[in-house]
Amino acid sequence: MSDPPGTGSKLNPLNWFRGSVGRPVPPAPVGINPANDLERFKQEIRDARELMDFAIANGQPVDDDIITGIQNAEDLLTATAMPSSGARTKFEKVYRDLARFMAPVTVETLHATSDRYGSTFLLFFRIPISEASRFF
Repeated sequence: MSDPPGTGSKLNPLNWFRGSVGRPVPPAPVGINPANDLERFKQEIRDARELMDFAIANGQPVDDDIITGIQNAEDLLTATAMPSSGARTKFEKVYRDLARFMAPVTVETLHATSDRYGSTFLLFFRIPISEASRFF
């Protein structure tokens, strides 16, 4: 059975708010890209190292297990294939503990407040400016 013309559920704008008929369906994932997963994992290791270096440079008492875990994970930066799930789990737990210890400071906040990751301002020469300092 169909609705009379002009009153169909697809034409009723309230259905868009209700999240029912007529809402576009997102495409299904095409597949897993191991190269992207490996690069994302390596970037997490680099981020963990950067956050740990910041903590140590600022006198935070970083646990020895965290330091050892991140140093061990750095050996995985040369991997050409995704490390074993056990190695990834060990690193993720260490990174989680470091993130909890350093909260509310994160790698994203370090990047936002660092001139190294900001854009440059051209006057007579390029001056690096962090994302956070643009507003001041």
